[in-house]
Amino acid sequence: MAQELALIRWTETGIILDPNHDDFDVAPTVIHALRGAPGGPRRTIKVGVLECQRCVEINRSSTSVYLRRRGDRLTVAHHKSDEGPCYQPEGPEHLAWKERIATDAERAGFTAVMESSTKDRSIRSDVVIIGAQGQEVAWEVQMSRIRAPQVLKRSHSALRQGRSPSWLTTDRRAGSPTRALINRAPWSMVTQIVPEQIRMGRAARVVGGLRNFAWQRCIELPGRCPESTGIGGWTYDCGDWHGSWEKVTVPVEDFVGKTAAGLYVPIAVPGVDHNSVMRMWVRPEDHEAYAHERGRRFTEQDLPEHLRIATPPPRAPAGTRRARSKESKLHTTRKGGTGMMSAEASMPVEAELAEQVHLPVLTRQAPPTDLEVSAGVDEVDAWFQVAVAEPCSRYLGSQERMCSASPTRLYPQGRRCFEHAPNAFTTMP
Repeated sequence: MAQELALIRWTETGIILDPNHDDFDVAPTVIHALRGAPGGPRRTIKVGVLECQRCVEINRSSTSVYLRRRGDRLTVAHHKSDEGPCYQPEGPEHLAWKERIATDAERAGFTAVMESSTKDRSIRSDVVIIGAQGQEVAWEVQMSRIRAPQVLKRSHSALRQGRSPSWLTTDRRAGSPTRALINRAPWSMVTQIVPEQIRMGRAARVVGGLRNFAWQRCIELPGRCPESTGIGGWTYDCGDWHGSWEKVTVPVEDFVGKTAAGLYVPIAVPGVDHNSVMRMWVRPEDHEAYAHERGRRFTEQDLPEHLRIATPPPRAPAGTRRARSKESKLHTTRKGGTGMMSAEASMPVEAELAEQVHLPVLTRQAPPTDLEVSAGVDEVDAWFQVAVAEPCSRYLGSQERMCSASPTRLYPQGRRCFEHAPNAFTTMP
């Protein structure tokens, strides 16, 4: 998110309210207990009942806040000053990636606007890049916890305003709090480097969310034939050609420039179960080739309605029956003392990796006519596709320093950049 509101703590109960959600990410009974139930007398939130966690963090003299209604939604305001809510400071990594994306876009000849709001002021994107044909790519750098409904809502708002959403993250950990954005919107995952190196333009590569379509003989594919059923034994070579999406890694600056130029476009391919979807950036010619083979296109408008990017349905209203105290969510004690579930517990299977979406495999008895163009791989490009953002350990005696260039691959002599690689096309097994 471009700017994240600071959390609010109910001091008497330890319950945490999140102003980044319309419902504050709590049960309706919590809001009713604070402000009064609908149709009942209005309660006043006194000083000291709610405190802003950002104000506590920076040790402000007045930390108390209350809830007030603005139009059809509740907002947070500070007591005494009557100011609006506080914002969480953006981390150094988040700030560095925003600057890097804008810089890479401008170096590629495009216009980049940081903290750009949509016309209806519904969302504000970290960076908006004006593309070659006037199209806008709205970049969201996501380093903090986010839920799938937030991703869907912000992506839907961007699409409604004519912008192509593009989410970026660096977190690969299992159960990562940012995994909910994967496949929920066009996304990319980049190698993780320190903020100073991000600003310096040090090499970083897109390692997820980007793919090329390619045809291969069945015998050249790893493992068994993708169409083998196992009935009567596995098949390892059916003799046909199979078309599939292969992972690709490219430098971040190339990816930023090519998405703005329209040389990479987002597509959404339904899985074989028709209940999942893989969203990825691909070359336009690969999209056309895949669409020609499948007989349909793969844009958001072409997806079944239940798979499209759309605003999430509203949370079901609370029942009219008044719950007993021991059953009320307001008085339920949860582990951790915060009164809310942990991010990992609240994020279901919807945050799975893209690799867990099974796509249909295309099969041909004869190779496609344009195979020479789609299957050719440049050796130099292949070297850089598997290189990583680690410094070269070659010692330069004449300069009395390490090379430290990046990216590198691992050799028996240590990590070497392309210039100092003993053999640029072989690595340690």
